[in-house]
Amino acid sequence: MTTGEAATRLALSPRALHRWARAGLVTPAFREPDGRDLWDVEDLRDQVTALPARFSAATAVRDPGTPGPPRGPDTPAR
Repeated sequence: MTTGEAATRLALSPRALHRWARAGLVTPAFREPDGRDLWDVEDLRDQVTALPARFSAATAVRDPGTPGPPRGPDTPAR
């Protein structure tokens, strides 16, 4: 699937995914001759989950329909 589709499925921004690919932090399943990346979403999910914790999105990868962790009254909004 395309970068935009993969990013949507993993609740990431396409821009972050592009940056991570350029930096070699994640690897697309296939790169087309025109330079567009195509992704296997399950493989990408594994790669993103394994990223260092400093990449905040890497610690929160989940299906968009899955609720996040419970939030208390003192938890700041994201």
